[in-house]
Formats: sequence, structure tokens, C-alpha cells
Amino acid sequence: MLLAVLNQLHCHQMEDATEDEVQLRAGGGKVWPGGGPGDNFTITENTSAFMQVPVISSGDVRIELWEEDWPDPDDFLGDIVIPGNRPPGAYTGEFTRDDAHYTLHYTTVQF
Repeated sequence: MLLAVLNQLHCHQMEDATEDEVQLRAGGGKVWPGGGPGDNFTITENTSAFMQVPVISSGDVRIELWEEDWPDPDDFLGDIVIPGNRPPGAYTGEFTRDDAHYTLHYTTVQF
């Protein structure tokens, strides 16, 4: 089994002009931030959000970054796949769709 702990999301470049309202999804559901399905985290360029979000899987894990764009459909900013057989350690993944650029820092543990 794989335990991936999402630790930090850093915004290098926003998708919107003034701020992004983002959320991370895995396995078809929102994993961060807490709260209801429509709750998001507001972030601006050159800032980070810190978290401790565990994601457990028996295989590969796909993490997606979405930006709220109400009343239009939300913007998909990209995804990363964390292999289920990834050795324990600290890693990063990049989200670069729709002119945005984010880095996700995470750690993995096998158990």
C-alpha cells in the first residue's frame, strides 16, 4: 500500500488575474482544502499553502488541481500521477495547464 502525504502547494503563476481559488482532488473527490465540495483555498502568485493531507492507495494515485471559475465550469490546471510503487521519500509534481504553474510537494511511504 502507498501512503502519499500532500505537504505544500506553491503558486508560481496564477490562472486568474488577481487570485486563484484552488482545490486538490484524488480518486474522484476533493481531498483539500477541508469543508464542503465547493470550498476552495484562495492563493496568489509566489505564495504557498501548507497542509498535511494523507492519500492511501493500493495502486497509482492521480492528483488533480482545479481552480474555481464560477459561474463558468471550473478550470483544470493539471494532474500528477504518484506511482503506487514509488520508494519512500520527498517528491514534487508540477501543474502547468491553462497558463498556470503550481508545484505540489509530497512524501511517500510504503506499508
